[in-house]
Amino acid sequence: MESSSGGDSGEANGDRLFHRVLSASLDPKKSWFALNSTLCGGKPSRFCSFGYAQVFPDEYRQVEFDGLFGDNGVPASASWFSSSGRRIDKVYVASAFGLVLGILRQKSLDELPFIHSDEFQMIVAWINALDLSASFPPTPPSTPSPPKPNCAAFLRKQHQDALLVPPSAPGLSKPNCTPFFRQQHQDVSPKSEKQKSFPPTPPSTPSPPKPTSAPFAQQQLLDITPKSEKRRRTLEELKANEELSPAFKKKKIRVTAKEMMKEITGLCERNGESLSTVLGECCCLTGKAGLEAREIFTRVFDSLVQEKGVRVAFSKLLSEEAWDERVKSMRVPDWVYLLFKLKSRISDSAWQDLTNLTKLGRTGKKSDEAIIPLKNNVAALRKGLFNVTRNLIDIERLPPQVPGYEVNLKKVAIWVIREMRLHGSLPDDIVFNLKIDGRPFFGKDQVSVGFVALDAKHRSSQSAKSVYPLAIANCKEKREDLRKLLLNLNKRKEEIKRNGIWVDGKHYRIRFKVTLDYKGLLLLMAKVDDENFLLGGQGLAVEFCIFCSALRVSLSYCIKKRGYSFN
Repeated sequence: MESSSGGDSGEANGDRLFHRVLSASLDPKKSWFALNSTLCGGKPSRFCSFGYAQVFPDEYRQVEFDGLFGDNGVPASASWFSSSGRRIDKVYVASAFGLVLGILRQKSLDELPFIHSDEFQMIVAWINALDLSASFPPTPPSTPSPPKPNCAAFLRKQHQDALLVPPSAPGLSKPNCTPFFRQQHQDVSPKSEKQKSFPPTPPSTPSPPKPTSAPFAQQQLLDITPKSEKRRRTLEELKANEELSPAFKKKKIRVTAKEMMKEITGLCERNGESLSTVLGECCCLTGKAGLEAREIFTRVFDSLVQEKGVRVAFSKLLSEEAWDERVKSMRVPDWVYLLFKLKSRISDSAWQDLTNLTKLGRTGKKSDEAIIPLKNNVAALRKGLFNVTRNLIDIERLPPQVPGYEVNLKKVAIWVIREMRLHGSLPDDIVFNLKIDGRPFFGKDQVSVGFVALDAKHRSSQSAKSVYPLAIANCKEKREDLRKLLLNLNKRKEEIKRNGIWVDGKHYRIRFKVTLDYKGLLLLMAKVDDENFLLGGQGLAVEFCIFCSALRVSLSYCIKKRGYSFN
């Protein structure tokens, strides 16, 4: 790859694809190149964070811009890293291997200028000429031979790469960089330029290392590197420093946090783990390690809440799936909302106002928490539940001339038996108490019929919740209406008494008891040979007692005819 010279080399930087850079923080054994959006096909930060960059982390670096130079020691140009020429404090660089690897891993290769360049064709030809079975692949005949190691220019360049020092080193400023490199080169120049020899060394003193050796160059690099670095200020110290401007303080905090995160992530990767896996496992522990890990997450969440707010903290730290599960756990079953709406007699418009004002409706907006169903959801739920209930217990109209509805006695009995079995053991003989009463809903001209399971262990038979309605009619308490109301009920009752009920493979015998008030008893009582008989009718000489056949007479009749005295 062809490297660039400095920004004052006379060539336009925009015409070159590759710009070689040098720095004391980079490996001098590798050729490093500046990364920009044109070369990477996108942001350099993403280019250096893909999976291949994690496999070869030593091939990608983020370095300070001030410490970068071109081949000839001239400071790097900002146009090498950004097409707009805007200066960035930290830039991305990649080795020759990392650069080629990252470019070839891009999805749209045809759009990259590097693929159509002469440098890429040279790399392809050089790789194709390699003999992978040999220990040392020979140089392809079609590729120009690299410079010989004993070449003076090559040695000079190697010394410049090894002895490069950033301008921020103590006692060194940017204007003096080039003379410094020239002087260092003169001090360590090989013996081939000036045939000078070192003075003889006494036998008891070991010979000094030759200037052309690689360890000598590395030692020179260590000698001119600052021996001690300044202690990095902590984030708390940066936050408490009032001398820094808000913008600069925020920038320094961000840089320090990124560097520490990079070091922690690198430590985990070197041990074959990830930071999220380690913290996740620690949070599941019950000892001190688990408590400390959970406190870390608590402090992180509290810090983000203080800086960004609760809603942003939840959206940043929790995945959408986890937050949806949390919202679902706050809900109750939808039928509970329907039951509440029906019992509280809330209208549809009032329910809609409730969801709009509380912002708890399932509107699909990010500003609302999807907890309470909307008006249309409740209406659809009510329709669906009512249809299922209507089919389950067989709701049907009462016989003609009696307005109202009734349910199938057998299906309701099966439902009650299953409920009783769920809460305890059942006897083989079950007793149901039939009840008839008027005005059940505090209204006029209403009659209801229901039954209660007397053997239920989970609920008292005297409780109103133990009554299961069988029929509700909007009629007066007359004998004709009551007979029509009980017509189907009596048929089904006799069938159940005669055959019993099979529930989930088990047979149960059913007995019935009837409970009603005295008025209803008189209305339903009839003689065997006279269905039109009415007990306790109007006038005299009528039967009025349910236990005997006594007649109603006047008081004067009793005194005159029978001689009774009531004194």
